[in-house]
Amino acid sequence: MAVPDILFVALYEFDVEGFKRNEKSVLQSVGFAKLYKSFDTKIFIVEGIAYFSRAGPRLVDSLEIMAHTMHPSLF
Repeated sequence: MAVPDILFVALYEFDVEGFKRNEKSVLQSVGFAKLYKSFDTKIFIVEGIAYFSRAGPRLVDSLEIMAHTMHPSLF
């Protein structure tokens, strides 16, 4: 099993506010709970439709979001 240090979850069914309303049930599911509690994986929620599923300039924005999240002192 792969154990990531950081996990980006790109939302497509609902926005970040919608995720916040369902956060406990999602993060307490078997897979997320194990990553978060056992391995201290940092989980970041991003808007998939707005950034991560569009070709073009927004793809660069997506990379910048990820770079800043992973290395804030460099970006």
